[in-house]
Amino acid sequence: MRQPSKLVGATSLILISLLSGCATTTINSGLQAGELPNAGSFTAENGLQFNVQPLSLATLPPKNLVRSNSDLSRSDLSRLIRASNPIDYRIAKGDILSIILVGYPDMSAAGASGYPVDQQGFVQYPLIGRIKASGVSVPQFTANLRAQLQRYLKYSDPQVKVVDYRGNKFFIDGEVSKSGEFAITDAPVSLYTAISMAGGATATGDSNNIILNRNGTTYNVGLQSLREMNSSANKIYLQDGDSIHVNSQDINKGWCSKKYAGIRHSHN
Repeated sequence: MRQPSKLVGATSLILISLLSGCATTTINSGLQAGELPNAGSFTAENGLQFNVQPLSLATLPPKNLVRSNSDLSRSDLSRLIRASNPIDYRIAKGDILSIILVGYPDMSAAGASGYPVDQQGFVQYPLIGRIKASGVSVPQFTANLRAQLQRYLKYSDPQVKVVDYRGNKFFIDGEVSKSGEFAITDAPVSLYTAISMAGGATATGDSNNIILNRNGTTYNVGLQSLREMNSSANKIYLQDGDSIHVNSQDINKGWCSKKYAGIRHSHN
């Protein structure tokens, strides 16, 4: 039976996983890994495929490529922070409003259960009918409502507030104590606050490997990276529809152990 070949002498090889996710692995003399060719494709015992090429200055990954990836990550984080400033809350579709009309208790009582903002963004209110609510702040809506009521009432002083925030939400899962969907209220929700709302990260959660998805764009956020940029998770404010995933500390180690299963060391 033909024995697996050994790598001997000063020659080294690089195995690059075609499945992505692990760092480039260098195999030196003394490593036994099946029938290794001098160059070309190699299939490990577990069926995984690798590309084998001689190690030389020409085949080393260029340093500027590694640096550009790091710069790109920092650029993404900087853009995310700039786009995440806290803003005044805007009434959203699905929110429930409380509208108290001072001096007119009968009208106030009629809306005791609240006024829902429908899927077109309107509220149905006595006397004036439908009035636009979504997309404006509570003070702006109050001023619009007051102006329209003045045509019918001598004293128009509506008191408006959101009593049930149902429109703006974010989702969080992964290594947190309580995964799920959470409401964004009139108090801005930062990334740090969002993780706290989910009960905090678990003991196995990786605070340097947090994934934020916003409008189809994925950001890899690490608390250490933010500190190096003189920033923090308190400066990243969530928007409606954001999703957060806190990765496990073991995720990369688990992937690599699976990808390189079947490759064994020889001490001969």
